[in-house]
Amino acid sequence: MKTAQPTRARSARRLVVAASLVLTSLLAFACRVTPLDVGVDRPMLDEDAAVPEAAAPDVTVIDATPTLEQTLRARCAVAAGSVDDYFSGAELTARLVGRWFDCGDPTDSPLQDGDGVGIEFTADGSWSLLFWNASRDGFDASTTPLQFGKYRYHFFVDSEAGAAADSGVSSSDIALDDMKNRTPLVLYLDRTGSPDGDNLTFSRAPRQMSVVESASALRAKYVPLDLIVH
Repeated sequence: MKTAQPTRARSARRLVVAASLVLTSLLAFACRVTPLDVGVDRPMLDEDAAVPEAAAPDVTVIDATPTLEQTLRARCAVAAGSVDDYFSGAELTARLVGRWFDCGDPTDSPLQDGDGVGIEFTADGSWSLLFWNASRDGFDASTTPLQFGKYRYHFFVDSEAGAAADSGVSSSDIALDDMKNRTPLVLYLDRTGSPDGDNLTFSRAPRQMSVVESASALRAKYVPLDLIVH
């Protein structure tokens, strides 16, 4: 019986040790630390701090207003309207007086002889070629010899054939304000040499002037400048 007592004591101690190990493991598991994700600390904004503004994109402002020349060229592109007939010197003067812009090349115009960009007629019987001013937003009347002078009307029985076709019938210059029915009428610009007469045709809505030299194929189309305010 004395031999069995130490054996029981050792078994008891082993149980106590085993239980202590189990209890220690449970306590260690229960007390382990689990990290808590609380996010990232954000810096505090200073209410007085300046907030940078987004850079505005560069904007190029384009002037859509057409130039004077573009306006005139656009008028030139419009087809002629109904014929605006005249039957006397006074009626021709009423249609002719003003400033006119040449829609084509000045070398093709029987009025310009290759110079200027237009022509002006006044009620007192004067004419002058027009040239662009320095800024190309208006026109200057020429004072150069052969680029200004007087104009007159001539009445022919047959304007295409000229004076040779009159066959004794009266053919003469007529006054610019002559009211008598005389057609056809031919325009002459008085300058050196022997210029041929020019036949004029007008249209309304839009107002235009067509000029054809009676003795050649020279012809030109004109639009009025006086309807444009500058």
